[in-house]
Amino acid sequence: MAEQTNPTIEHKGLKINLIPSDDLLYLSIYCDPGDFQDKITELELLELLKKESVVEKTLIPNVIAKITKDINNRKTISCVLAKGNRPTPRSLSGRTILLVKPYVKKNLKEEEIIRQGHIRFFDTILTDDIVARIYNELPEEEGFDIYGNTLKSRGKSVNKEKINFDQSSFELRDSLVSDEYKELVALKNGFVTSEGNALTINNKFIIDGNVDIKIGNIEFVGDIEINGSVGCGACVIAFGDIHVTGDCIGHLISQNGSILVGGTIDGEQNTTTVSSLIATEALTSLQNHSSQAQIFAGGSVTALRAQNVSIEAYGDVVIKNEIRNCKINTGGKITSEGLVYAGELYTVLGLEALRIGAASEIETNIFICNSTEFTKDYMKLSNQIAKNKQQIGMIKTCLGRYLDTPDDIQRLKGNYRTHIEQFYQKYTALLTLQNTLLETQKRLRDQTDDTTKVAKIIYRDKLFPGVVIKQDKYIFKSQELNQGPTSIELHPGNKEFTIISL
Repeated sequence: MAEQTNPTIEHKGLKINLIPSDDLLYLSIYCDPGDFQDKITELELLELLKKESVVEKTLIPNVIAKITKDINNRKTISCVLAKGNRPTPRSLSGRTILLVKPYVKKNLKEEEIIRQGHIRFFDTILTDDIVARIYNELPEEEGFDIYGNTLKSRGKSVNKEKINFDQSSFELRDSLVSDEYKELVALKNGFVTSEGNALTINNKFIIDGNVDIKIGNIEFVGDIEINGSVGCGACVIAFGDIHVTGDCIGHLISQNGSILVGGTIDGEQNTTTVSSLIATEALTSLQNHSSQAQIFAGGSVTALRAQNVSIEAYGDVVIKNEIRNCKINTGGKITSEGLVYAGELYTVLGLEALRIGAASEIETNIFICNSTEFTKDYMKLSNQIAKNKQQIGMIKTCLGRYLDTPDDIQRLKGNYRTHIEQFYQKYTALLTLQNTLLETQKRLRDQTDDTTKVAKIIYRDKLFPGVVIKQDKYIFKSQELNQGPTSIELHPGNKEFTIISL
């Protein structure tokens, strides 16, 4: 077989050597103008190359102008003149690209080694989120050599395995961005996982172990089940229900669901067993305790025992054994099969327990509210009104007679006038704020209609001295030990509480 020679171009004594690569993807040029006395134009050089089958689309941009200039300046040229394109297989053809991190269940101890305090178990998925792209069968992108000839791909075939997915979790939709792929869209909240070789969305996140600062805080758009306890400082947030099989001394927040704790909800207050003689002093100190644990539920809260904890629930609060020194706000009813004492309990539908209060006569406050007043936001508003009113009273004292005759302030002189002016300006500002707060409070109360409801305070065994029940402006205060079963009620229109034996 004859040896292949590289093409040579001769023009008016000028010799140009063309050197194609073995794969015909690159074309180099070599030219030594030497004694070439004439000039060559870009058009002439381009026509000479075309006669050697070099196509214009393969030429490197601006290379003709540079070569022409160097030849006319008698400079030696050695460079790449043209190049082709390799054929490109469409690697995404028929493939599924997952856009989120799926959940793969692992041992928590193995996860802790990765990074303590923050573990990204999965990506949270919301309805209508795009979780994957499924590409169509795409035609191969062909290449071409320096002469414009088509080059076919000889690359490896791509993986075109079809993905299976749960029809109740996902919907396949046309993309608004590209015609090359379709989008796998979530039909519900949760996390992506694989079950039976098919993608699905799980709406319940299960943790087999304790949740503490080693694991980090947990937030999930569905239900959370913890087969263990929630430790101090940990926070668990769910859009749905939360179920903890053990104890809780951390924070549980269920936006729309209920909370079930199999053990104790504890604010981590250190307690000591004491004799009855000093029990009153010990229990009184608990009332000033700022609870560590915080519980909020859009539904109900259920636990075995609760102490030194703040609970807010729009449903019922059911504590089986004991409620001790808790701040509870509920839009439903508080129920306990054991003892309820100390703390503040705000309830719309009343309270039922075996015993209310304690033999030490520690004060136990029960507030019967409407469906607006029980919320912490409303109480915060009420406290702000009370604080504002107190400040107004103090400034009134400072202003004295100038409160009724503000024009006389202008007759004062020096720093005294400045101070009185500042007091009066603050007084008017606080008065404006107070009116705004009172209007907001009235608007909230006007939106509430609980006139047909009668909240009952029921004790099946004993009601101890120190128990205070408040509803609107009416107050019932237990002065002696009362035996049950008994119900204490305030019916609409009555001006005092009624005690009824059951």
